[in-house]
Amino acid sequence: MFDKYIETRSETRRWSKEYREMFARTRQSLKAFNADIRFTDFSTETMNKYLSHLSETMYNDKIVKVLSMLKEFLKYASQKNYPVNKEFFEYEATLPQSRKAVRYLTTDELKTIINLELEEGGSMDMTRDFFVFQCFTALRYSDIKQLKHDNIREVEGGKYEIDILTKKDKDRIPFPLSKVATRIYEKYKDNLYDNGVVFPVISNQKYNDHLKELGKLAQLQGEWIDYQYKLDKVEEIKTPKADLTSHTARRTFVVTALNEGVELDLIAQITSHSDVEVMRPYIASTRKGKQKVVDALDNATQE
Repeated sequence: MFDKYIETRSETRRWSKEYREMFARTRQSLKAFNADIRFTDFSTETMNKYLSHLSETMYNDKIVKVLSMLKEFLKYASQKNYPVNKEFFEYEATLPQSRKAVRYLTTDELKTIINLELEEGGSMDMTRDFFVFQCFTALRYSDIKQLKHDNIREVEGGKYEIDILTKKDKDRIPFPLSKVATRIYEKYKDNLYDNGVVFPVISNQKYNDHLKELGKLAQLQGEWIDYQYKLDKVEEIKTPKADLTSHTARRTFVVTALNEGVELDLIAQITSHSDVEVMRPYIASTRKGKQKVVDALDNATQE
């Protein structure tokens, strides 16, 4: 029945390959838990055991996603008159969620990467260009990959405006290129690549591998500390700041803009965040935001 559900819904709702694979993994997790599980088996007791099974290999954030997909499937099955145990729809798991550090670069760290002496036209030079362009445009890897010369037009005196329909959100984001982004674009604008794209971007996996190498070359110091939960057990996970990813660039864009006083709503429009609340954690990460709190306390206690 789960196989039928995945096949039917992926066609009618035009699921992406990634989304279909997520449901397939949920199905597989059920099979690994109990290969003979039936609709009538989804009692509170069974669900508690299933959560314990998932926690052997998953953190709570992932468990919540699995439960959400399982709920979608069983709701569908119930609508098709399969005998889903009613206890399942009353089951609620209270799982503490992760507390992750907002991974971004300070302006000094970003300048260090920009000023690195790298072989012109080499893989590290191109990786640096793509990453810095992301830092100054907030474009995702998927958008950088599909960015074409048609998406960038010269508006006046060497200034450019970018206008692209984002792949993930299907949002149209027109805004001017910064000076740094303009210099990078002009470096590539006369090159010819397949399908008229601006950058010869490599695979996402290879790109992230190169970014980690770039972080080491820049000698980025320190660690990001995340707190992940498996049910009620917390684990401290440390990641070197040198382990850059393409997502680091978007976060750098957001935090830098916030530090310079740009309104959150405007940043959300440019970054195509449909829910401003998702961006609240960035506010707590801003240097100036924290300093305002400290300054207020100092001022309040001055004699």
